[in-house]
Amino acid sequence: MNYFTIAVKGGYIMIILAILSIIALAIIIEKFLHLKKIKREKKDFLIEFEKAAQEKDAQRAEQLCQAVDTIPIARVYATILKSKQKEQENLEQAISYGVQKELHFMEKGLGTLSTIAAVGPLFGFMGTVLGMIKVFMKIQQTAGGVDIALLAGGIWEALITTVAGLVVGILALSFYNLLIDKLDYEAVDLQEKANQIIGEF
Repeated sequence: MNYFTIAVKGGYIMIILAILSIIALAIIIEKFLHLKKIKREKKDFLIEFEKAAQEKDAQRAEQLCQAVDTIPIARVYATILKSKQKEQENLEQAISYGVQKELHFMEKGLGTLSTIAAVGPLFGFMGTVLGMIKVFMKIQQTAGGVDIALLAGGIWEALITTVAGLVVGILALSFYNLLIDKLDYEAVDLQEKANQIIGEF
């Protein structure tokens, strides 16, 4: 008996768990690719931005921010540069707002991943409970004449969804925590680099 045949025995709950796992996988892949892209583009951007900062060329710095506004650091720098042109006392507020806004944007989708981590096992348990109800209904229908093979078969089929739900939940939670750690690091790095440019122009 292969894994597909075993999964089919879990019933329609397995379809729900399969959909949840696909959604979770899509979010995980998208986030890792996005973070990889940010890391690559940030390195090139900072090299060029540092050159503009050393030359005190604010106009060039703004142009760089506008050219690569797909990465968080460029958008935060753009916000700071605009704030410096208006009122110096707004800088701290601009930095805080910019970092929080970017962090919120980067965390998009993680709420769904967290929800999947929570509800995956619950769907699994629900499938098991429904399976056990069917087993006991069959026992009742046989007027107490319990067939051990039938009982054992019904129980292991019911437990399939619990295993599947736990697998979905554990993987989703593990990757959720890993991504949160990476985003926290990005937020701290963003805050530090934002503070560094205050006196450079």
